[in-house]
Amino acid sequence: LSIGWSGLSNLLESTASTAEIEAQRMQDYYWIQVCQAFLLPLQGLINMFIFVRPKALKLRQDFPAESIFWVLRRAIGGDNIKPTKSPRNNNCSIEDE
Repeated sequence: LSIGWSGLSNLLESTASTAEIEAQRMQDYYWIQVCQAFLLPLQGLINMFIFVRPKALKLRQDFPAESIFWVLRRAIGGDNIKPTKSPRNNNCSIEDE
């Protein structure tokens, strides 16, 4: 019985010291975890900008009069975002018909 009690006591003592070590480790890496919690979800946003950039550059060339905000909306939203100003390469007119 005393051997069992001694073993249980040692087990509880080692668990307590492991918890203390884990608490210290959490304190040491707290700011790294805060930065990770903030930056990890932003990876998707950054990847979206990388994916949209070529289309935005092309739209910026085709529609120089449009704002950058409009170009980003058009690059993300597609062709259902209509131009508010005429495109640069629009050579057709009503008189040509």
